[in-house]
Amino acid sequence: LGSSVDAGGDVRRASRGLARRAIAALMRVPAANLCDAAQYEAMLASAGFVDVTVEPATERVVGGFARFAARHARSSFDSPPDRPGWSWSSVARAGAALSAAFRHGQLEYVFVSARKRHSPRDAAHT
Repeated sequence: LGSSVDAGGDVRRASRGLARRAIAALMRVPAANLCDAAQYEAMLASAGFVDVTVEPATERVVGGFARFAARHARSSFDSPPDRPGWSWSSVARAGAALSAAFRHGQLEYVFVSARKRHSPRDAAHT
């Protein structure tokens, strides 16, 4: 007579999309530029790149940035006089938000290297 609907997956997808858009806005990059490592690797391959390597770097980059910003936010010199409206406290909040997003699997920071395919010999290696 009735049917049950599990909307949990839809809610989780919507939540991830909202988080991705918010983080993109915070980082001032297009949300479309934020994708997982496998998608990025596939995009590079389809654009003619070979020897693609993707190295996780989340803790080294985001963790280091968050600790650096928090340390400066605790200092007595929080707002430089030549930058009104800017403060280390706001940078620390951004670092904490990014750290939380990475901790919850919303984003991953990676180092990527690739080489553009230039010759028929390179094409044979894909």
